[in-house]
Amino acid sequence: MHDAIPILHVLDKLTLGGSHLHGVTRLLSWWLPAHDRSRFRVAVATLRGRDAAGAHLEGLGIPVHYLERGPFDPRVPWDLARLARRSGARLLHLHGYAACNFGRLAARGCGLPCIVHEHIVDQHIPGYQRLADRLLAPLASHALAISEPVREFMLRGRALPPERVEVLHNGIPLAPFLAPGPPDRSWRAAAGIPNGEPLVALVGRLHELKGQRTFLDAARAVLAAGAAARFLLVGDGELRAELEEQARRLGIAERVHFLGHREDVPTLLRDSEVAVIASLSEGGPLVLFEAMAAGCATLVTATCGLASVVADGETGFVIPPRDPGAIADRVLRLLRDPVLRRRMAAAGRARVAGYDVAESVRRLEELYLRLLSRG
Repeated sequence: MHDAIPILHVLDKLTLGGSHLHGVTRLLSWWLPAHDRSRFRVAVATLRGRDAAGAHLEGLGIPVHYLERGPFDPRVPWDLARLARRSGARLLHLHGYAACNFGRLAARGCGLPCIVHEHIVDQHIPGYQRLADRLLAPLASHALAISEPVREFMLRGRALPPERVEVLHNGIPLAPFLAPGPPDRSWRAAAGIPNGEPLVALVGRLHELKGQRTFLDAARAVLAAGAAARFLLVGDGELRAELEEQARRLGIAERVHFLGHREDVPTLLRDSEVAVIASLSEGGPLVLFEAMAAGCATLVTATCGLASVVADGETGFVIPPRDPGAIADRVLRLLRDPVLRRRMAAAGRARVAGYDVAESVRRLEELYLRLLSRG
């Protein structure tokens, strides 16, 4: 362990919009324990204070440092530089606008390489960030995008040179989703869901961009067509009360189950017939890999950065955003045609087999060593 290379991940914040864990924190909770600990010693720093997500990472044995600063606090570069020196960090891995801005300055001050890692396509990137990216672009040793559309955004919107930007799909721990045998249905009793009723799931933070409003409108159309389905909204966030009110207003509240943050997402997806990703904008949702690995027939909006992973009509359906009619049409087809549903689910499982988190971590470790070898 004494020879392990210290790597410091820097994030703006670990939670987002009232969620327990947002996508990047969840990703780190998978990645960091999977590193070869004889070669790498990984830690996390956040600009904000301690929260439930930080406690979650700490519970996994990941050291977390809390700077307790705001996203525009000019002291942050010096805080990060001191932390990097104190921890012996050899490389800074940066996630989020403020972390990338201040982190690039801190890395330059310490003479360390740094990686700018982008997870979304930001349709409304602030003007000040465009300016910061133009000024700081030369300070990024390398950059990672979680999908090809995100890479295009980094080139076009964040002024990063193409030779430094590569795509690294996130990957997930596939094993819990690929478990053999029938799904565990014991969780249904607590949720008040009979065993015989099919499930249509949307997993994600309850936020405007995730498309839950469209999902609920589609649910009403599916139920109006006579399907005896149940609709799961898995995740927490700022829109919960509004979405619950929408379900009541649509007259479908008894068929919609708000399950909140869950640690048993593999179980829920393995027990679901259909998974929907209704996002209005999405860099590369982890839940797409999860749903396909779990054996769900999957619907994903064309605005999703990973829509290219889905072969429309074969491994899933690609649908327009904000189109409840399209969602309802595909869900009804899948619920009424179990042969199509099973064929699509099997094709999706085969397609996602190469996206295990272990492969992502292997590529990351190779990148770390490559950057460090440049001196």
